[in-house]
Amino acid sequence: MIRNPLKKCDIVKYKEHFMTLVARLIQICRPFTKSGCKSIKFHQPYHWYLTRIEIGCAAMEKSLERMLGETQKKPFKYTNSRFDVEDQLERRNTQALQLRDLLHLVGEKPLVPGVEKRLARVLGCSPQLMNASAGLRTLDMIMRTGLPTSIPQVAVDAIFRSIQRQSAGMNPILPWTHPITVGVQIKLTLEDRQLHLDDPRRRSIVVLRALPIFQGVPAYDIIKVILQDDTAEASMYFGKCVAFLRDYNMRHYVLLHWFTRQEPVTGFNVYYNVPSFKLARMDQTLSYSVVPVDCILNGAVLLPEPHPQIGTIPQPDACYWALLSPREHESYKLSFL
Repeated sequence: MIRNPLKKCDIVKYKEHFMTLVARLIQICRPFTKSGCKSIKFHQPYHWYLTRIEIGCAAMEKSLERMLGETQKKPFKYTNSRFDVEDQLERRNTQALQLRDLLHLVGEKPLVPGVEKRLARVLGCSPQLMNASAGLRTLDMIMRTGLPTSIPQVAVDAIFRSIQRQSAGMNPILPWTHPITVGVQIKLTLEDRQLHLDDPRRRSIVVLRALPIFQGVPAYDIIKVILQDDTAEASMYFGKCVAFLRDYNMRHYVLLHWFTRQEPVTGFNVYYNVPSFKLARMDQTLSYSVVPVDCILNGAVLLPEPHPQIGTIPQPDACYWALLSPREHESYKLSFL
């Protein structure tokens, strides 16, 4: 009865019945209470009808204020009115897009929180060396120092011979400017060509590493690069990242240890129809090259054979099998036609 809907004109009638009920309940409970039902909680129900009147008046006033606000509000262009929600959203989106383009043109960061990460996935970032625990080093061609200490001395000698070969002459293959900074991690943007051009996931920021161990596993990343041969034909090559370099003009390069093809004519194994490779000898000059990071196509997955035990490093003369997507398989096949 207390919570049921009630007309205002019937409150007096219900008031008499309710007060009679409360009085009889007090008589029943008085012998069993220490205060003899003199506490305020036993007399507060007498004012039940006043509470119903006040709540009803407040609700009516609230409804009246809302109705007056909807009917008497001035027609400002930008309001919180519910009648032009779609127009407001369209105007806001237009303003956000215009502001984003203007901030991008002047080199400022977006104002909306979280937009930086979403835009970074679409716009990408410039290559930059990451300072690992070993720190960044400076390459010294005379003393032959600056390369990561994890590289064997035989490989270090071959790498410096390869660098001297690429940077020699009046028109060198490697036109960089000293000093050269060397690192073992680089952050750059790679493109997934299997996704649509308008897909925001097509361009993503990745970190390439050339570390002996990272989080308990070997971290010499393997990548695919596109290079032109002597006949100006572009071909796909596979290489293991040994180090990353940056010259004085902030141009970035990657030092690669090449994988040699087991099937130089066809490119694919006759029985498995999969490309197979072997890591080039570490003591040879032609086993290493320094190429710009712009030549990087994307990462690569090469599985050694026989499959090594977990936690072990494959043997230098192990055979590697390249896992390619259908699109990459057809693109790689074109290099041998």
